[in-house]
Amino acid sequence: MFSHIQFRPGYPEISCQNKQFSVILKLNIFIEGSSNVQFYPGIEPKPDEIRFEKHRISAAKNSELLTLLDSGCIKTVVLIGLTTSRCYFIDSTTID
Repeated sequence: MFSHIQFRPGYPEISCQNKQFSVILKLNIFIEGSSNVQFYPGIEPKPDEIRFEKHRISAAKNSELLTLLDSGCIKTVVLIGLTTSRCYFIDSTTID
């Protein structure tokens, strides 16, 4: 499964009180359909692999991840991430 972060135009998913995502609002990035929400060439999901969107730092919080894992009877998960300097994306998902 592959997760990626993206938001609708106007960022209705981001609270005005969310300090961690305030830079996203200022830079006007990660809007659905834009080039910066595409998977990197060579590591993008194959057509038969599941993709889901996330709107929080954790891929588990308010996303389809837990439903997909439960529906697939998946009990073991290996988390691998590609990120900038914020390695807590993986940590947050693991904790949630």
